[in-house]
Amino acid sequence: MVVQVAREAFGGKGPRVTCFITLPGRYLVHAPQAPFRGVSRRIHDPAERQRLRDILEALPAASGGFIVRTAGSGAAAQAFAADARFLVSTWSSIEARIASSPAPSVVHTDLDLFLRSLRDAPSGSLSRVVVDDERMHRAGREYLGETDPQLAARLHRHLGPESLFDATDVSVDIDKALRPRVWLSSGGTIVIEQTEALVSIDVNTGKFVGSRRPEETVLKTNLEAAAEIARQLRLRDLGGIIVIDFIDMDRPEHRHLVMEALEKALERDRSRTKVVGLSELGLLQLTRKRTRLGIGAIMTRECASCLGSGRMKTPETVAHQALSEVRRVATSFTTGDVTVRAHPDVARALRLVLQTAAPIVDPSMIERLHVLDDLEVRADQFDVRAD
Repeated sequence: MVVQVAREAFGGKGPRVTCFITLPGRYLVHAPQAPFRGVSRRIHDPAERQRLRDILEALPAASGGFIVRTAGSGAAAQAFAADARFLVSTWSSIEARIASSPAPSVVHTDLDLFLRSLRDAPSGSLSRVVVDDERMHRAGREYLGETDPQLAARLHRHLGPESLFDATDVSVDIDKALRPRVWLSSGGTIVIEQTEALVSIDVNTGKFVGSRRPEETVLKTNLEAAAEIARQLRLRDLGGIIVIDFIDMDRPEHRHLVMEALEKALERDRSRTKVVGLSELGLLQLTRKRTRLGIGAIMTRECASCLGSGRMKTPETVAHQALSEVRRVATSFTTGDVTVRAHPDVARALRLVLQTAAPIVDPSMIERLHVLDDLEVRADQFDVRAD
């Protein structure tokens, strides 16, 4: 049985596979085992849709099924023919490997990230593409040479002394994309929290006080937040159920304006999104197709201290836990000293606890107890030993 991975594994969910094989190209998606031919629903112009249908009908009937991608809008017939030849050839190579490969085995892998980005980008959306690697530059020109010569001409090599990411401030954007709080230019903020069930986004006015009319301040912040939220969803590649808590708006026309602004901003998103609407609690609900791990899951790992909760115990809490362990050890070892090694913040809190808790702590135990600062001990842990 030949299957294709439709969605990677993430979280506690395994990968999703399908027997309906599709091969994406620059302008077409090839369905080698199906006969139908169609045009992406995102292409709305009736005249353009008819032109694309005519181009599809002219492709060889024995080639299988094809769907025109959004990037195909405005492309020439020759580009579609070249893309179809490439996809049909790719499927022939896959069939040959299927016949000679044992099960289980990988018979085909998609393009790498760079070439996939070039392939999936809408034709007129990229004014310039810059890379700092000669191999990638050569591979990109070779891939685009036949399917999109115009985009190939806009592919350039970065040769400056600075790294490409530093020269273009991409490093700054990546760093921001890993933080939960995003500042808006007006001084407001949005806070993004991702859980296994959904993504919650909270909008706050922050430092923005605006005019004397509070409702205008709220509207401006919410409109700015709508555009930034759509950008962050793309940048972080967040998907699934998304719940947005905009600042409360009393006027229905203001709520309508914010909904329109968000829907317009989401039009740039190549992942399928659907705005469900406002709940009874005033929360805006939408869904976004999730096919892979987001940038946060790829570039970060679970914190060893908080174990993914995003919170750590206070030094006072850890100090009380250490004191309980000291009592247990001191009861078992009635002679000799007891030593506690802890982070300086915890050690300081423990000394304070010993002073304030003196009436309920055995004085003889305090005389035997030594509290040592140790920067190598994590702030949520401690080490108690009897000498």
